[in-house]
Amino acid sequence: MPIYEYKCPKCEFKFELRRPMNEANEDAPCPRCQNKAERTFSTFSSYIQGFEYPSSWRKT
Repeated sequence: MPIYEYKCPKCEFKFELRRPMNEANEDAPCPRCQNKAERTFSTFSSYIQGFEYPSSWRKT
């Protein structure tokens, strides 16, 4: 199950919930004030180790 990030517009509290994908767009109650929280976009980073692209990616 994916983890979704939410933010309460009333108290500005950010929290995460693990929910099924079919419940992804449903609102969630804020654990602090019980107000309706909105889903936010999460960011992530990735790192590819190495100095060159694989030879199969090069144009010949």
